[in-house]
Amino acid sequence: IRGNGRQLADYLLDKRDNDSVAVFDIRGTSQPDNLRKSLIEMSLTSELSGRTSKGLYHVQINPDPAASYRMTAVQWLRAAEIIEEQTGFTGQKRIMVLHEKDNRLHMHVAWERFDHDTGKMINNKFSRMGQDRARIQMEKEFGHTLTPERNQRRPELQKLITGLWKQTPDGEQFVKAA
Repeated sequence: IRGNGRQLADYLLDKRDNDSVAVFDIRGTSQPDNLRKSLIEMSLTSELSGRTSKGLYHVQINPDPAASYRMTAVQWLRAAEIIEEQTGFTGQKRIMVLHEKDNRLHMHVAWERFDHDTGKMINNKFSRMGQDRARIQMEKEFGHTLTPERNQRRPELQKLITGLWKQTPDGEQFVKAA
């Protein structure tokens, strides 16, 4: 979650770090042809509600860089819909910006967190789990290589960290050892 729609717009439209930048979709705002004004509108709604200064939910859809595929426009839109379904942002105001960098595409998507029907902020407490479910659904739906659901070295790393904790006298020494 984040606030400051103006800063996010500046970042998304900045061509210095990207080979290309394209506004892909703007949905539900009063300025559907202007990314900057749309993001300011989306972030100001929550700020003016007095509920939070972090009225935006921003994600990146970043297909496996080692893969050579290119997603279609329909798949990019579907990917955003899948994330919406899994995180509770279906129907919210949304922007999508496509970046190309180092011969790969990635999509930035941001939603307004303020729900105008309920007058409340959409909770993001379990959004990481929703994002993980969305990743799995996208990979299956688009025929992409499935990524591991957890770190394959987790048991080995857990044993290492536990050993370090037991061998060190205090937190400071543990951090140094780790």
